[in-house]
Amino acid sequence: MRFYGNQPSWILRLGLYYLTYDKPYSVTMGDIQLDKYVIDTTFSSFGVYGGVSFDYQNFLKFDFDLKVGSGSIYLIGLDMYIEDILEKEDMFLGYVETILGLSLYQTFYDFITVDGSFKMQYRNFYMSENESEEENTEEESTKVDINTDLIFTFMLGLKIGF
Repeated sequence: MRFYGNQPSWILRLGLYYLTYDKPYSVTMGDIQLDKYVIDTTFSSFGVYGGVSFDYQNFLKFDFDLKVGSGSIYLIGLDMYIEDILEKEDMFLGYVETILGLSLYQTFYDFITVDGSFKMQYRNFYMSENESEEENTEEESTKVDINTDLIFTFMLGLKIGF
C-alpha cells in the first residue's frame, strides 16, 4: 500500500513471513551457558510481518520493520528441538525481529543512482510461560532470552537501470 502526497511518500507493508538460518550455537538459557559445546543449529520462525518506509524528497529514506511469531530451534548435532522440552514445561518459544534503516540516495540522468545505507537488525528468540485464563496473573510472567543477534549493515551501491 502506498500513500502519495506532494512529497514525501509512505509505503506500508503487511503480511506473513517464514525465516530460517543456520549458525553455530552455544546453548544459553537464563544464567546457564554451555559454552563448552558449540552445536550446529537451525533457527526458524513463522508469524506476522509489518513495516513502513518513509521517502523524503527523493534522497532520504527511513525504514522500520517488525516481525513477531513463534520460533523453532533445532540442535542438529543432538537431533533435538528446544521447543519440545519447553512444551513439557508449559513454555512457549517466541521470536521478535526489528529492523531500522536509513538510506541516502541521489539519482543522475534518470537511470544512475548512488545509494548509501545503514541498517540495524535485532533478532531475539525467547521462551516464556504459556498464559492460562484460569491462573491468577498477579505474578509476572517469565521471559528468558535464548538467542539474541544484533546485526549492523553498511552498504554503498551504484544502480544503473534503463
